[in-house]
Amino acid sequence: MYLTNVTKGGETVFPQAEEPSRRRTPPKDDLSECAKKGIAVKPRRGDALLFFSLFPTAIPDQNSLHAGCPVIEGEKWSATKWIHVDSFEKNLDIGGNCTDLNESCERWAALGECTKNREYMIGTAELPGYCRRSCKVSLISGKSSLYVQREQRLKKMEVGQMQRRLVDYTKSLFVEGFLDAQFLQLQQLQDESNPDFVVEVVSLFFDDSEKLLNDLTMALDQPNVDFKKVDAHVHQLKGSSSSIGAQRVKNACIAFRSFCEEQNIDATLRCLQQVKQEYYLVKNKLETMLRLEQQIVAAGGSIPMIELGF
Repeated sequence: MYLTNVTKGGETVFPQAEEPSRRRTPPKDDLSECAKKGIAVKPRRGDALLFFSLFPTAIPDQNSLHAGCPVIEGEKWSATKWIHVDSFEKNLDIGGNCTDLNESCERWAALGECTKNREYMIGTAELPGYCRRSCKVSLISGKSSLYVQREQRLKKMEVGQMQRRLVDYTKSLFVEGFLDAQFLQLQQLQDESNPDFVVEVVSLFFDDSEKLLNDLTMALDQPNVDFKKVDAHVHQLKGSSSSIGAQRVKNACIAFRSFCEEQNIDATLRCLQQVKQEYYLVKNKLETMLRLEQQIVAAGGSIPMIELGF
């Protein structure tokens, strides 16, 4: 609770939180620079700010991270009230003691509260509930069958969301011209006997491309440019990018080669910058896509196949 008004500064700011778009308000000019880095509350005498630092599953909510902005003008006084979910003196084994902490647990369990009010009755591994024995929680795993089923459903939903995100992201790479059908052919060559085939081919493309870009930079930096040598490097880079379906890099290489034939030094230097830009763009896109695939596999899911039907 804020006990005083503050003329300038002193806001409570949540730097990792974002205001929902449907409730987004115009920027406030009376906020300090510190308070413009997230959602902020300006101190006004008699106002109180209430927020939760944990989800109902006892997992910390990162959006609750907060700080007090420096007071620029005026004086700030406040009173803080902490509401703890449990006593600091409560001693629990790993996974929680399989005990009842309320004399009514047995009756509540008979009324179906283990299902209706799982957070209180069973809890989580991080924050065990109060009626674990009456809910027949496993002594070994520290989880009830209901809790395990719920975890499995949530995990399946998370994998499905990641798979949809991967499909949408990969499709955008084709729509925006970063990749072409050759990349799909690479994916079709990957199977259980060679699960890292695409990663290995893409990694080789990265290594070859960066070496060739360095060679091109050095070749065009010479007092007397050997355009045949430059063209050979560009031709090699064009072949490498074609082999994995890096369409925009390939197209930039085609334009590059035409200026090599004309021996136009200024145009070839511009083309080199364009090729570098396209290469680093597609590299960033492919790394993001491969990270999404790794996350799906780590969560126990499979990589969905993409078809050029969009």
